[in-house]
Amino acid sequence: MHQGVLDDGLLPEPGEIRGVMAQMEALLELLDGKTKSKSKSESSDSF
Repeated sequence: MHQGVLDDGLLPEPGEIRGVMAQMEALLELLDGKTKSKSKSESSDSF
């Protein structure tokens, strides 16, 4: 079965995987920064 997957070309190339991982990490950093700044502004509004 594994060889069949390799023969069919269903697995992405390692370079494609690295590119997608880099994009996902950048998106995570972007979202993480927004949620941290949003929670800070919400906590300052309550005082």
